[in-house]
Amino acid sequence: MITPTISEDRGVIVFDFGGGISFEARHVRRHAVKGVIAELRVSDAGCEDTTVGRAWLALDDQAQRTRLLADLRSRDGKVPNWGDMLLLVADHLAQRADEAQAPAKGIRASEVKRRPVRWLWRSRIPAGRVSILAGDPDVGKSMITCKLAADISSGATWPDEGLAPRGRVAMVTAEDDLADTVAPRLAQHGADLDRILLIGPQDCGGYILPDGLVPLEERIGELQDSPGDPVLVVLDPLDVFVGRVDTHKAAEVRGAMAPLEALAQRTGATIIGILHLNKRSTETTALYRVGASLAFVAAARSVVVCGYDPEDHAELQHERRRIFTNLKGNLGPKRKALVYRIEDPGVVKWEGESDCSVSDLLTAGAQTKKGGTAVDEAKQFLGSLLSYGPMPANDILEQAKAAGISAATLRRAKQDMGVRAFRRGEEGQRGAGEWLWELGCDHWPEGEIDQRWAFCKERGAEVAECSCCHGPQPSPPDEWDGLCDVCRDGAPHQVNGTARMKARL
Repeated sequence: MITPTISEDRGVIVFDFGGGISFEARHVRRHAVKGVIAELRVSDAGCEDTTVGRAWLALDDQAQRTRLLADLRSRDGKVPNWGDMLLLVADHLAQRADEAQAPAKGIRASEVKRRPVRWLWRSRIPAGRVSILAGDPDVGKSMITCKLAADISSGATWPDEGLAPRGRVAMVTAEDDLADTVAPRLAQHGADLDRILLIGPQDCGGYILPDGLVPLEERIGELQDSPGDPVLVVLDPLDVFVGRVDTHKAAEVRGAMAPLEALAQRTGATIIGILHLNKRSTETTALYRVGASLAFVAAARSVVVCGYDPEDHAELQHERRRIFTNLKGNLGPKRKALVYRIEDPGVVKWEGESDCSVSDLLTAGAQTKKGGTAVDEAKQFLGSLLSYGPMPANDILEQAKAAGISAATLRRAKQDMGVRAFRRGEEGQRGAGEWLWELGCDHWPEGEIDQRWAFCKERGAEVAECSCCHGPQPSPPDEWDGLCDVCRDGAPHQVNGTARMKARL
């Protein structure tokens, strides 16, 4: 049996048996159920079609190995010992997978093989890493991803400088229909549609992490002709695909994002996840506007935000200019913001650079206090986090510490804002559960209480005033505790109390 020469480059292990015969193994890992799995490509330079076999293989599964061997022998019968070669490859990969599971011993800095940063879009989106595109609804986030996909598929020119690397794209969307939305947008942006793989709302469930990592890696491998070829993966929206995690909890978000970053580095694919900005428009610390947890921003190597240009006051919103700029980009120098418009029928048109800052973009129209105290900053921080509703107190304290806000300052802000703390646990289990914080009724959306009173007066309902939020309680019972239904239920402030009152009446 010939001993192969084994080499490795960017996660691809090559077994060269001589005579033009080689095995390439990619994406090697140990699966909890299937054992060691890998993508194998078998080549024989002496054949007209040099690739004589290619398959995803559970190497411990004899039936799968037998099928691959039968395929190899039918295509290339002149090689007598395919079985011995496959066993040798399987044994080596099993050993590698076991080593990968062992705790790392570390490496001397002098031994690290250094390499330059690779870019999909220079100084904006790094290649082979996870990035985030964030923005409020209706600013064109999905249209921008279609524009990026079209430019990558066709090798178009970026709006600032340089050419997009011509590659392939996988777009996984849980929201937009492929037939009437995604495919038409790609065509309108001049995409090479044969180079773009689409996975729509009906099929995207199989790509939710952590189980979705395997099929996602398979799709990336199928799109690459050779390891490291440019591939753009779009996950829209990202928080759907991180799996069953509490997106308010930093530890859970980090645990979901880390394997995604590892997948990007292993395959060389660029992964862009789309996120909405949170609803607290008065937040002045831009990092806290992205998603429900700061951990999303921390895990991504680049975060790009888009929004309406605060200097454009056009009467019709859809006619306003929009801004595309980096909120985070720690792998290269920061570039100027870009201006774009959405033209009918939903086409992104770039219009040059802008001096608009991220802070100006995200706080446009917000009523903030300039030069506020540490407590004011803590109030803005709390309001941003709790705008989604109740959140575990421990997670709030952890994120406050990361933001440089002391526990004492945070608790002072909590007291000033009337933030309510309550315990959520299992009935009958003493000490079980956890403490949560939520915004008090003083933070109802502006005009909400007035709307509730006006509605009750229109209906002529008998009402009493709530001692907590000072809103109306229609048809109060004889033994009334003084709280309206909304306050008694402990509902978060963004729940529409008027809608609930209409349902009651």
